[in-house]
Amino acid sequence: ALPLTPAAGIDIFVAELDTAGDPVWAKSYGGTGNDFPLQLAPNPAAAGQLVTLAFCQSLGNALCVFLFDENGVDQGSAVLQGQYDGATRMALDPQGNLFTITSETGVGNDVGYAAVVRKQSLGGVLAWRKSLDGVADEFHGGIAADSKGGVVVAFMGYGPVDLGLGSYGGAGNTDAHAARLDGAGTVVWHWHRGTAGTEEPYAVTVDGADSVILAA
Repeated sequence: ALPLTPAAGIDIFVAELDTAGDPVWAKSYGGTGNDFPLQLAPNPAAAGQLVTLAFCQSLGNALCVFLFDENGVDQGSAVLQGQYDGATRMALDPQGNLFTITSETGVGNDVGYAAVVRKQSLGGVLAWRKSLDGVADEFHGGIAADSKGGVVVAFMGYGPVDLGLGSYGGAGNTDAHAARLDGAGTVVWHWHRGTAGTEEPYAVTVDGADSVILAA
């Protein structure tokens, strides 16, 4: 387990309430810094397991993951690869692999921000990393895993973006982009919508047929 014991600042608090709103169990993690949760999701590969993505300032401004069973019993924790950007999001595929999307500096082709996708285990072992960057800044908007072990991402770009399938975007202020990556991190397709104004994707999901629904 990660060395986090509530001490000062903001702590991570996770609890289960029953159908009547009564507490079933609760957990708290923290340290000398500000630590807070970012997202919760059930693990499709482990019945009853809850995955909590968190920012752990007490561990050097790291992204962390905490695992619990349906009774609140700890099932492990780890420091993840990637930078925290204030709105980091995750998705889990049917095999329990973890995908994250962040907006990071110092990566890719440009000197500004790029949207970065990572696939890693719940133990923090990196499988691959993909930078979704163009000639200007790119910021992430959402992420969803499909039934085949791939992932769909949404992001916005301030200029043309080329993910290896041609250059798209640059029509206006910001354009909305979406891309599907397979389980190995290869870009399968890249979609974009742009006008002379502003388009910003905020969320993406997949349905039972792995079709993509995007909100922008």
